[in-house]
Amino acid sequence: MIKSHARFCQRLKQARLALDIKQQQVAAYLQVPVSAVSAFESGKRRLDAWELYQLSKLYSKSIQWFFDDEPLPSVPAASSERLGRELLPPRESMMFEEPQLLECLMLMKRAPRHLRQKAVQQVLKFFRTHQEI
Repeated sequence: MIKSHARFCQRLKQARLALDIKQQQVAAYLQVPVSAVSAFESGKRRLDAWELYQLSKLYSKSIQWFFDDEPLPSVPAASSERLGRELLPPRESMMFEEPQLLECLMLMKRAPRHLRQKAVQQVLKFFRTHQEI
């Protein structure tokens, strides 16, 4: 188990940085002030259970991961924002400013392959049908 609260806070920040998500985006997702995100990453504010659950979903980490005492992984070279820019035209890559769209993408990413393919097809079909010309 985790040896210190400081280590827990390091894991919160590491998970966010690994996805190249800004504190402002996390704040919007949790519906808290940016200062709250900064405070819980620095250990000045404690998270409640619901916030930790929401962060585990956003960061695609198990709740247990935040408490494990294993070494922290390094930040990967590819970020979610860069991944989004690779997959989407520039004007659509702005979706990363919307926390719900980011959550949608992350949920699709974690879904089993067969479900993910179906979901992507349905989303594309929806938008193609409702596209304004």
